[in-house]
Amino acid sequence: MLRLAERLKADGIKTMLISDPSRISLDPQDFIEIVSAFHKNGVTIEYRDGDGNTRNLLEVLEQLRTVNLDLVEPECDEDEAPDESPHIQM
Repeated sequence: MLRLAERLKADGIKTMLISDPSRISLDPQDFIEIVSAFHKNGVTIEYRDGDGNTRNLLEVLEQLRTVNLDLVEPECDEDEAPDESPHIQM
């Protein structure tokens, strides 16, 4: 991947568009490192969100990394039924 980033930089390519980053099956940390390597070589990776807006993928990944999305189940009283709704954990 680093060689590809270097080649793109040498060819003067500054932006790469990924149509659907959710289809990439990599460990999230590896994916962030790859996107960062491209960015360090002057190649910005962008994607189109559900609304058709183009977004910088590295910025989005950094935002997700800094936000704690673990939703803790609320404590309930003994006479209350536990919340069976699904919870997101990243």
